[in-house]
Amino acid sequence: MRVRKTASLTAEKVKQVVGDYLADGRREDRDGESVKISCNAMLRNAAALFSKQMLAEYQNTGLALSNLPLVSCISILRIS
Repeated sequence: MRVRKTASLTAEKVKQVVGDYLADGRREDRDGESVKISCNAMLRNAAALFSKQMLAEYQNTGLALSNLPLVSCISILRIS
């Protein structure tokens, strides 16, 4: 899946990526718990890129970001 703007990244697309990642892990005979942990770590890292602290740092360096509804869809997802 290709996403060029964060505004086009929806909760459904994130769920699709998560589902695909988990399915790939099963096909590769990876440990299910390991796959979940890796996926959750990727989601946390993605959400951290758009944390309030990082957004403030981006602004302090002159980088203005927009199209950020992605934050809410990443922050609510967790594989259980």
